[in-house]
Amino acid sequence: LATSWLLLRTASLWWAPAAATFGILMVLLVWAVWRISAWHRQANRDALTGLGNRLRFEQSLQQECDAARRSGKPLSLVLIDVDHFKRHNDRHGHQLGDRVLRDVAALIAAHARRPRDMAARYGGDEFAMVLPDTPTSGARQVIEDLIADVRALPAPAAGDDSRITLTIGVYTRVPDSQLHPHHFVEGADAALYRAKANGRDGYAMDGA
Repeated sequence: LATSWLLLRTASLWWAPAAATFGILMVLLVWAVWRISAWHRQANRDALTGLGNRLRFEQSLQQECDAARRSGKPLSLVLIDVDHFKRHNDRHGHQLGDRVLRDVAALIAAHARRPRDMAARYGGDEFAMVLPDTPTSGARQVIEDLIADVRALPAPAAGDDSRITLTIGVYTRVPDSQLHPHHFVEGADAALYRAKANGRDGYAMDGA
């Protein structure tokens, strides 16, 4: 009986502090998980546009290249350049230049609409889209729609008759053991430069 009374008394004395401590630990655990998740998102997102950053792009391209190699389905990489961005920036200032980048980024994200599609800010005024299971015909439809939507954006500033346009390079392949992510980047970059040489505000494709 004395032993039972002692256990009950001890439990009564320690139950409240134990419950409080457990509650505090749970709050700290939830906060830590939330912070780690936030840090992870920040580490993979471009602060200005909200798109994936260069690291996230490289991870996605590697993953989708591996997946396409296994499935035998085509993978398309799209590299996008905002035409004459420096001119807009110099003429109207960095705040307006940032707004142009955000507007373009929002349209790019809207066209990378499937769950595995990935849109990223590749660097400066360059963007990229990784389009899994996408042949040249599908990639062409995506970029033609994107180019048309960007052309429809309003002029960057009142009284400015210049418009925002894009130049795009696309590289589409079914990767094999000899084809790696850097080959997709090189191929899309070469297509992008062909499109620039053709006068910009358009695209070039390299598909097989």
